[in-house]
Amino acid sequence: MKLHTRYALAAGLLLSASQAGAVMVVNEDDEPHTITMQSGEQSETMTIDALASREIDCPSGCVLMLETGASESVEDDAQIAIRSGAFAEMD
Repeated sequence: MKLHTRYALAAGLLLSASQAGAVMVVNEDDEPHTITMQSGEQSETMTIDALASREIDCPSGCVLMLETGASESVEDDAQIAIRSGAFAEMD
């Protein structure tokens, strides 16, 4: 195996490992949304810009809540969209 191929494989494995336990949230709306992640007693509030995405660390499942009051329970490695101010499945 060529050296650059080995480096590419190693980089791919490291990238995969660093993303484990993350939930990908994609904001498909033309406006930013404030989202709160609740996992056990841990809570974090963040803004996801319009037409942007963000990975949220959620290794053992969590609840995501929008400022609109919408909420969704998600497991690690999930992908979810924000569409028209509500959570929706990715297309």
